[in-house]
Amino acid sequence: MQCHNHEIQAVATCKNCYKAICRDCLSLVNGICACKNSCEQAVTDLEEYLSLSKQSIKKISNTYKNGAIFNFICGLVFFIIGIAPVITGSNYGVTIFAVLGLAFFYGSYASYKGGKRLETNEKAQRRTGV
Repeated sequence: MQCHNHEIQAVATCKNCYKAICRDCLSLVNGICACKNSCEQAVTDLEEYLSLSKQSIKKISNTYKNGAIFNFICGLVFFIIGIAPVITGSNYGVTIFAVLGLAFFYGSYASYKGGKRLETNEKAQRRTGV
C-alpha cells in the first residue's frame, strides 16, 4: 500500500478519510492516525462524538434498569390488588388488576433485559476497540 501523497510505502490509514499515509503525512491525535494538516480536527471530533455516545449508552442502560424497577413495583401492587379478592373469595371482578400486574412484570423483565443488552454491546465494543 502506497501513501496517497507520495510514492513511498504507507505506514497507517487515516481514521477520518481512510487514505493510506506515510510517516511524513502521519499525525497522531491522542494515539490515533490522521492526515497531517487536513484530518486532525475531524479525528478529534470523531473521538469526542464516540466518547459522548458511550456515555449516552451508559445513561440509557441505567434508565432501562430504573424502568424495570418501577414496572416491577407497579406489577407487584396491581397483582396484590387483583389477587387479594380471589384469595379471600369476596369478588372476582377485579382480577383484571392481577392480569395488569403480570403485564407489568413482563414489562419489568423486558426493560431489564434491554438495559443489559445495551450494556453488553457497549462492553463488547470497548473490548474490540470499535
